[in-house]
Amino acid sequence: MINNQIQNFTAKFENKSLRWRILLYTSISLLFMMLILFSIIRMNFSAIETLGDAYNSNAELSGFSEYLAETEKSLEQYVQYRTFDSIDSFYSNRSKIEDYCENMQNKPSVNEVLQKEFIVNQLCRSFIFYSSKTISAKRGNSSEETNLYYRKTINCYNTLIAQILEYNKLLLKENAKKYEQNHEQIRFAEKSSIIFFTILSILIVV
Repeated sequence: MINNQIQNFTAKFENKSLRWRILLYTSISLLFMMLILFSIIRMNFSAIETLGDAYNSNAELSGFSEYLAETEKSLEQYVQYRTFDSIDSFYSNRSKIEDYCENMQNKPSVNEVLQKEFIVNQLCRSFIFYSSKTISAKRGNSSEETNLYYRKTINCYNTLIAQILEYNKLLLKENAKKYEQNHEQIRFAEKSSIIFFTILSILIVV
């Protein structure tokens, strides 16, 4: 029954004029072109968003690193000179660092990028802790504790900066991978459209 229907449909289709078949194939081609174009536009937007995310991530990390550097600089100035400006700058920058940490990964993860973000977050909180203890020790006129916590602060700061650099590299690598995947999809769509139109051209001729 089904075979008969298919044969009848094929026979009717073959009896159609060349002009009718060209119009049909043209309509199908236009529809397919619109779908391909829509897909490519979406994939291009996705690629642009990936680049935008990479830029934003890099800019945020740069700003975060600057807050850390300013905090360390203010701490050093307070330990040496104990000025009001240095302590005011310290608390101002520490507050910005704490706000940034609130939005970071706060638990271990099997994902390499998230795990690195978690490590940066933990080191950052340690930096805040040791630097704050340094300030308290300096205010209490305890030279021994001041030197102890200041050394711990500097060691933590150096490790933290190194981890931030590694974290940034991982982010760039991940975003580059996503960008390449988008381009692979675009190339696949282009190849598919070429194959489709080649087949369509053969059908029109036949």
